[in-house]
Order: sequence, then structure tokens, then C-alpha cells
Amino acid sequence: LQPPPGVETWLFFDGVCNLCDGFVNFVYLGDTAGRVRFGALQKHGDLLRSRGAGRYAEGGEEALTTVVVIQGDAVHVRSTAALRVLAVMGQPWRALSVFSLLPLSLRDAAYEFVAAHRYAVF
Repeated sequence: LQPPPGVETWLFFDGVCNLCDGFVNFVYLGDTAGRVRFGALQKHGDLLRSRGAGRYAEGGEEALTTVVVIQGDAVHVRSTAALRVLAVMGQPWRALSVFSLLPLSLRDAAYEFVAAHRYAVF
């Protein structure tokens, strides 16, 4: 799940979502090597479009529905994006990327359930 050496990990998130902001703060504090870069989906539409992830930027058909992780030319969304970020963090958080072994449909169903209720709960 970790990118090759020299490949940056960019985490794009919904900048008005409290849960997303909390996740960004968690990653910032747990990324002891400083390998993750951050950007709000609302502010980086051009960059996301240039990387093939414009559908998740503000104004796209799936706007603000998921965190987006870009590693080199690869775009990851939903549970895979979250697990990719955990994989580049320090321990013990890196160990949580073992959940990538669960079926994608199960992981994304859980992700989408939380995402659908994030504004009401957080």
C-alpha cells in the first residue's frame, strides 16, 4: 500500500466537514516522516482534474463524496484512500492498513455509511 520511494502522497478532503478535518489533523500528527501533503477538494479542482480525479472536486459529478488520495499517477478514493494514508503513517497507525485485506465492497459500504451521516454526527 505504500507508494514507491520518492512518490508523494496527496490527501484531498472536504474542507467544511468536521470529520474530514479531524482525519486530516490525525494524519498530520501521526505522519512523523511528513510524507502526506494536504489539500481541500474545494480549493484544488484544477489539480484534481489534471490528475484524473475531477469528478470528486467541487462541481464534479461525485463532488465532496469522498477523500481522495493521489500517489503518482494513481488515484484512490473512499476506504482505499484512507487505508493508503494509514499505510504511509508511522506505527501503530500503519498497522491499521491491514483492513485492506477486507473485501472492497464491505470496506466501501462502511465508508459510505459514515460519509452519508458525517454532517449530522460530526
